[in-house]
Amino acid sequence: MKKKQCIFSLLLLSVVISLFGLLLEYYHLNFKIMANPVWGQLEKAQDDDETIEEAIARLIAEHESDAGAHTGTGESLETHKSQEIVDHPAGSILADKDTMTEFVIKDDLRSLTGWGETGSIDNSDWPGTKLYVEWGAVNESALSTIASFPAQFFHSSFDMLFQISARYDLSNAKYDSYFGIALDGILPAQGLGFVIVDGVTKGVMALGSVRTWTAEITNDETKDHIYRAQYEALTGKAKFYIDGVLKATIDKPTGTDSLDAGAIVDITITEENDGNLYIGKIIFSRAI
Repeated sequence: MKKKQCIFSLLLLSVVISLFGLLLEYYHLNFKIMANPVWGQLEKAQDDDETIEEAIARLIAEHESDAGAHTGTGESLETHKSQEIVDHPAGSILADKDTMTEFVIKDDLRSLTGWGETGSIDNSDWPGTKLYVEWGAVNESALSTIASFPAQFFHSSFDMLFQISARYDLSNAKYDSYFGIALDGILPAQGLGFVIVDGVTKGVMALGSVRTWTAEITNDETKDHIYRAQYEALTGKAKFYIDGVLKATIDKPTGTDSLDAGAIVDITITEENDGNLYIGKIIFSRAI
């Protein structure tokens, strides 16, 4: 009897051990692997043997080779490019980053050498230069350049830019004034820039006596402002900014035009008036 009980106990123990082994295997297959899978080696679909790890590597490579990555509206590179201020660390812009596609003049008017002068021009209180006008004595004052390089500085087939800091301080708003590249009057035959007549500010681009004007631009010209006129040859668009704010965009007139003329600033009075047009740094450029 004892022998039979011993055999039965051994058989029962064997069954228990076997069941325990089966349970361990079941746990290993259904819980341990699921909790800690080597997921990168798993196929991403039953009908695609590419592993998840291979798919990730492929997608990263595709993204890195995409020249348009992050340039969409609101994406990082587009936002960085369109920021009003790109705040890099001081001293981080190296000399070799200077433009190799544009000819650029930056003049703070400490010296007037190279400028043609009309009327009364005074830079003795530098920084700042005064163009003085007085009815019956000095009806017009102007600074202008006749550029010898590049040939035809004003050229509608190339990008161009003109920028000036300016403030008008006269007895009244009855004056005609213009500044830009190659402008020759308040009704210019050619040129790019701003025209201010009797307190009304507009942007203009003219080719062969055909003019395209902006609408009137809200502007208090008696305050210090930075004016910029910028032409993009690729798009044929001229853009006009005041203090970094885009105020107007126009299409260039039909056709092309060129002229050996650079920057110009002019103020003229046609009735009783007197005072100064104060100007600071002038920047003008043309693509090569």
